[in-house]
Amino acid sequence: DLITARAFSSISYVQLRLLSQLDNISKNSSGNIMLLNKDSYWLFGATNKQWSFMFANKPQHRFKDQQPHIWQSMQTQANEIIENENNVYIYEHLTLLNDMLLPNNIANSLINRPEWTLINKVPLAKIESEFSSLKKLIIALYLGIMTLMIFVIYTFAINTIKRRKYQAKVENYAYFDSLTGLYNRRIFLEQLDLEIIKATQLSCPLVLMYLDLDYFKPINDELGHGAGDEVLKEVAIRIKSCLRQQDIIARIGGDEFAAILPQLNDKKAIADIAERIITSINTPFTIFDQQCSLGISIGIATSASETQTSIKLKTQADQALYEAKNSGRNCYRFSK
Repeated sequence: DLITARAFSSISYVQLRLLSQLDNISKNSSGNIMLLNKDSYWLFGATNKQWSFMFANKPQHRFKDQQPHIWQSMQTQANEIIENENNVYIYEHLTLLNDMLLPNNIANSLINRPEWTLINKVPLAKIESEFSSLKKLIIALYLGIMTLMIFVIYTFAINTIKRRKYQAKVENYAYFDSLTGLYNRRIFLEQLDLEIIKATQLSCPLVLMYLDLDYFKPINDELGHGAGDEVLKEVAIRIKSCLRQQDIIARIGGDEFAAILPQLNDKKAIADIAERIITSINTPFTIFDQQCSLGISIGIATSASETQTSIKLKTQADQALYEAKNSGRNCYRFSK
């Protein structure tokens, strides 16, 4: 008959190192070191009988069934020392977070309950007979070893978190415009090359829009660069709201934006999007309790041939934008 395993846990490098440390400590300890999960099943320090919880057809053995009062006290108290008529229990609650073990008091803001409990069960008779005069010192030593081990793991966890945050920050600067959160110019040009290849493979044109704000300089001059930055952030939000979910938008200069609209071959649909953008930008902005108005000129180019390159497409969009500017601004023009 097949025996169905109830649960198996993949052991990460950090957890494996903890179990190895516990094994080394237990060999030289006069107590019994145990590691329990949240349901009080043994993860370390178990006999063969106590490991049977992993199999549905075996008798189940839990610490809280054998020592209900001790287990209940551990759940209602912080990391403490509990003593009964036979043993001293020194324990620490641990939380497993992204392959890292944190003390429960550190991880409480992230996870509601402790996942693991580390216990050192020391026979009281052994302590009293061998180290009667040094009982408190020995207990403190055990607690110190456990605290040191947790501190090492905690330090490793904090360093890992800091490194990941730093990496994320570096990547964010590499890919995105720090003011608007849109793609920056470098990533946009890479995306344009990729989208042209995809458009050729699918035999479906893509659209490139160059968008340049009208009358933006007076806002910087009259209200200051802080107000100008707030306007640019709001402009980015408005343009993005007028595009489709699959479209790609970037800030490529001071008040210059660009958008890639993949798989779009309907001139009326393209014009509708351009008109929505113009209408949205024409709605007055309220910045620092001041109202200001803007316009936007849009140049539109379409990759109509299989030999189209990003250089040609950018040139066509730029020429169309120039024509829109010369036609009175606040309008759109298609490349010829």
